[in-house]
Amino acid sequence: MNLDKSLDHLSAPDLHQQLLHRLNNGEPIKLNAANVETLSPISIQVLIAAKALANEKQLEFQITDRSECFSQILSDLGCTDLL
Repeated sequence: MNLDKSLDHLSAPDLHQQLLHRLNNGEPIKLNAANVETLSPISIQVLIAAKALANEKQLEFQITDRSECFSQILSDLGCTDLL
């Protein structure tokens, strides 16, 4: 699943629903973050919660091709190890 360019507070509810639907259907989560230019704290929270649920359900959760912006924001907020 390709993540949107902008993962702001407006897109977080839709991202949450997409990830929850996939996890509840037993689907592994493979996210491509190559195009991410905006990443809000609420979207990070959605991703962290999805990873926790995937772990609980013993499903794969992976974020690949992280854009420089995606990686930098996670680092700036001290969340690198959480995702």
